[in-house]
Amino acid sequence: MVGEALSDHGSVHHHEDDEPPTPFLGLDILIDVGASLWQGWLAATKEVAAAAADAAEDPSMRIDHAAHRYPCCLVWTPIHPLTWVAPYVGHVGLGDRDGIIHDFAGRHVGRDAMAFGWPARYLQLDPARASRSAGAPLDWAAEVSHAADAFEKVEYGLLTWNCHSFLAGFLNAIEHTPEGQPGSFGLLRTWTVAGVGLRLFLHAHYVHGRRAGWMQQWGGTAVVTWCVLWLGVWHGVWDLAKLWLLLLVSVNGFFVAWFGALAFLRLDSQRGFVHEDADRRDSDSDDDMLRTGL
Repeated sequence: MVGEALSDHGSVHHHEDDEPPTPFLGLDILIDVGASLWQGWLAATKEVAAAAADAAEDPSMRIDHAAHRYPCCLVWTPIHPLTWVAPYVGHVGLGDRDGIIHDFAGRHVGRDAMAFGWPARYLQLDPARASRSAGAPLDWAAEVSHAADAFEKVEYGLLTWNCHSFLAGFLNAIEHTPEGQPGSFGLLRTWTVAGVGLRLFLHAHYVHGRRAGWMQQWGGTAVVTWCVLWLGVWHGVWDLAKLWLLLLVSVNGFFVAWFGALAFLRLDSQRGFVHEDADRRDSDSDDDMLRTGL
């Protein structure tokens, strides 16, 4: 009987071990997000290195800071004093094949004159990463021109259709993806306003040497922070430090929540999808099918 009891107990214990544990969904989500971000970081880093190597081999891809020429680049410049509070917030533009910058500002797309000054950071892309270039070389200049024409008809809005929408629309139109698995780096599953900003913030190079570019982006934040801390430590005036901290938290919290929500809702403004572009993509797809006899 003792043997039977032990046998029964052992069988019951074995049965309990066979029951799969209940997964902790929150942890699974965090792991998936972390893995996606890590894959995106590695993919974007490889692409930046590949673009730099191509620029070294191809003279037409060389960047000329003095002449403000940034071929096949996404460029970023600060908007002071807003950038002091949110250092990732700025004005962006797009370099054509000759390096001439186009930027969406107000009721027009500017050419060779950025609305808030010349770039402080730049990220050169590899045109070969555009899926539409798989069958034939991508006409980067023509694509930039078409994107500029499409956005001439768009009404600008800081929190909706803005300069980042212009870049997202262009990159979605040419179906550009970072090296590696398409859709890694979650926000870049399709390019969005938040995705463009995040990519530039993490991977863009500083112009005129790291020190000068860094000062344009972070100088205002550093100076204000140092001043309020100096007043607090040496003079006991902590009210300004509290106000500065409250401003940082509230402004950054708003931007992250707002553009994160709009990206999640997949609004056209966040992906730069002008209806004219959608019709054109459908037409291009039909033309490709006709050429291949499908």
